[in-house]
Amino acid sequence: MLPIWFLYIAAGIRIAGGLAYLKATISGKAKPNPVSWLLWGAMPITAFFVGLSAGVGIEAIVTLALGVSPILVFAAVMIKNPRSLRLQGLNLVCVVIALIGIVFWLTTKTPEMALACLLLADLASALPTVRKSVKNPESEFAPTYLISAIGMTIALMTMTDLSFMAVAYPTYTLVINLLMFSLISQGKLKATTSRRRHRHHRHRQKSRHRLIRSSKNKSRR
Repeated sequence: MLPIWFLYIAAGIRIAGGLAYLKATISGKAKPNPVSWLLWGAMPITAFFVGLSAGVGIEAIVTLALGVSPILVFAAVMIKNPRSLRLQGLNLVCVVIALIGIVFWLTTKTPEMALACLLLADLASALPTVRKSVKNPESEFAPTYLISAIGMTIALMTMTDLSFMAVAYPTYTLVINLLMFSLISQGKLKATTSRRRHRHHRHRQKSRHRLIRSSKNKSRR
């Protein structure tokens, strides 16, 4: 186990990863799904208050840190392209599930059940970005997800309170970030390999055409 003050390092790493994504969003390197990032901000902040109501101590600061940068990313997307927020199809379903989770948290007397519902809502909010990462991995910024996974690993190694309320959100976040990093990295690698093959194929075709034209010119002489 790491000293408890490593939680502040874990929270700082998570925020740094989010700020890196924010920078990538502003520069155009990343094109985030605004619904996912809005809910990724709202869910941890809600979970933070759920944890406080259940008596979770300093461990709750990690959960709060998870919500800061996503809200900033969402704000940046809305400033750059307000029309990107489309509440239809899968996005609409995710918002509905998230709202149900928040309402359930506000009305239930069982914090564990409320947090479980919020985790399900957060997972639903990730689906639009998961789908986008598979279809268009180059619209995502993989380092942020890896940085977040590192931060959550450190956080879990510091925790002395191993209750569901304390470890559920960091564990879930570790898993989902490793999944996202894997999907984006593999997708970008496949896309890069495909482009290289395409360029090589075009180069071979051009070389063949030049050879044919050269042969024709020689035969005319």
